Amino acid sequence: MISKTNRDITTRGSSSGSGAALAAGLCYGALGSDTGGSIRTPSSHCGVVGIKPTYGRVSRYGVVPLSWSLDHAGPMVRSVEDCAILLQAIAGYDVKDPASANADVPDFSSGLRREIRGMRIGVPRARWFDENLGVDRQTEELFDQALKMLEKLGATISEIDGKPFSMARKANQTILVCEAYAYHERRFQEAPEKFGSSVRRRMLEGAFLSAADYINAQRARAALNEEIGEGAKILRRRDGARQ
Repeated sequence: MISKTNRDITTRGSSSGSGAALAAGLCYGALGSDTGGSIRTPSSHCGVVGIKPTYGRVSRYGVVPLSWSLDHAGPMVRSVEDCAILLQAIAGYDVKDPASANADVPDFSSGLRREIRGMRIGVPRARWFDENLGVDRQTEELFDQALKMLEKLGATISEIDGKPFSMARKANQTILVCEAYAYHERRFQEAPEKFGSSVRRRMLEGAFLSAADYINAQRARAALNEEIGEGAKILRRRDGARQ
């Protein structure tokens, strides 16, 4: 039986077909691609589990690029355990993907039964949550409840500065639309009507950005990565001093 379309809800994101199929019980696992949230967002909206692996961990061979320096491929399933199993199957070096990491693949299932006591969790509330005015209050309350539960189970919750993450958004969007337009330029010029209206608008953003815009965004990306890494080191030292 086919139910009526509900236009008040959305599966959200460009891997939403995988999310919807999993939520409907049509498959045990599916693949997604994530450039700016397109594994994690539909997984969240559909009530399933998805992970954006470390860059280069899973081959993107056969995936149509959006932004080759930001694209990730990863698993989407209905449980954390299934996520570890599927990631185990698809992770590893692939000579057909130039960005594929030639590194050993760990046993992703080995830590599933391990307790979280001693785990450090950084929460970028300051200058991140308060700058994202679209956060639903009920969602934030559920998020806070989850943090309290993790703390009760022995994790250490530390507030961290969210400004680098907020600043990274602009660099991310500049890199994304520049690389997307570079890949799709010929198709876009020959048959723009084959692109949806929202995709066309984003493509045009990339068309009107300069090489200087792209290079400066990559420079900002490197600087912000370093800043976030230094923040993580400070957090580890601070927690070590507490212990």
